[in-house]
Amino acid sequence: MVVLGDFNEFEFVSPTEIIADANLTNFTNFLPEDVRYSYVFEGNSQSLDHIRSTTG
Repeated sequence: MVVLGDFNEFEFVSPTEIIADANLTNFTNFLPEDVRYSYVFEGNSQSLDHIRSTTG
């Protein structure tokens, strides 16, 4: 199973935490830090785009 896209949520808020609890691998963590973040507001970089998948 693959879940990806702009969830319009940060990775630390409830909807994305529910997805994280589903034991899906967060492929965003494999990206280099300088390209990992898709949103910058007032100098704060965050990821609104997410890529998660089962590993099996």
